[in-house]
Amino acid sequence: MDPSYSVVQPVELGGAPRPRLLLKDVHVLYGSQFRRWFVITAPTSLLASVVLLAADQRIRAIYGSIPRGEIQYHWGEIAETYLLRFGSFFVSWFLGCFVLAAIATVVNGLDVNDGNETWRSDSYQKAREHFGALLLAALLTFCAFLAGMAVAISVGVALSLKVNTAHRCSSAITQV
Repeated sequence: MDPSYSVVQPVELGGAPRPRLLLKDVHVLYGSQFRRWFVITAPTSLLASVVLLAADQRIRAIYGSIPRGEIQYHWGEIAETYLLRFGSFFVSWFLGCFVLAAIATVVNGLDVNDGNETWRSDSYQKAREHFGALLLAALLTFCAFLAGMAVAISVGVALSLKVNTAHRCSSAITQV
């Protein structure tokens, strides 16, 4: 981070909030740190893409091997595809958490050199040191994401059933 950048927002006494000033500060910060953050995010983004692509290709191969009309007899393969899909989602989610930890390390200045010139840590060093906590945080947030998706899907199904029932009732009433 730029040493002249103030991490404390100025107090606005009695004045109107100035979002344009804050947006300008964010733009300057992102502009000054873009190359460093890109170097941090690029390898993990590529790795996550490869994981998702490999899982998708394997899932397509599994479904392609099931004869048409016989999917109800292949529950093992269906379970394998769900495990592959959500496993690859979790791996990419974890890599995103890992990158976020590395960027937070850089933004907070925790990767500064401590005077030991023979060993220079990279931006991922602090994230690797806290691997267990990072894995637990990724697992908890991923489970929260899945729970939220389950709620959203169940609400969508309930609404579609309600709308479908109301539509059938209204069409039955108009036919009488």
